Amino acid sequence: MSYASDTVVAPGNHLSLILDVTPKAEMHVYAPGDHTYRVIGLRLDTPEFVQQDDTTYPVSTPYHFEPLNETVPVYEGPFSLVQEITIPMTQEIGALSQAGDLLTVEGTLEYQACDHEICYLPAEVPLRWEFEWRAPDQRVRDATTSVASPRPRTSESDRRDYSSSTPWLRTRK
Repeated sequence: MSYASDTVVAPGNHLSLILDVTPKAEMHVYAPGDHTYRVIGLRLDTPEFVQQDDTTYPVSTPYHFEPLNETVPVYEGPFSLVQEITIPMTQEIGALSQAGDLLTVEGTLEYQACDHEICYLPAEVPLRWEFEWRAPDQRVRDATTSVASPRPRTSESDRRDYSSSTPWLRTRK
């Protein structure tokens, strides 16, 4: 299951994308560590302005695979991956963040699952999060506008439609 810490965003927001993962019984997926197996991970396809931190992984458990006499870090029970992202507070992003429009973040969960006898082919699961832009309040406008050159107000007819040139933005009709 995937979800986000917020569903409505604005410039300056920091939020978490969370993936709850439960391997099937007797199965494991690989945790980060010193090995050559495919580590479970999240790859995001975000708009350029979205800043990503490193994925946060829980503590893993060592798994000893007797036939190869090797011990590797794995996850065998339920766990969560957390990806922190930030939407910077800039005038450009403020101009994009029209109330009611949607910001879309897509990603892929990549992993390789194994049981006690066999490792299965690596797999990918597509993911998608949609966030509604919150109307910028006066504090956001003040923080992104210098006192010497106030941001000009735009009318509805001046508003650019970015939906055709930016796949991550969809205007609600």
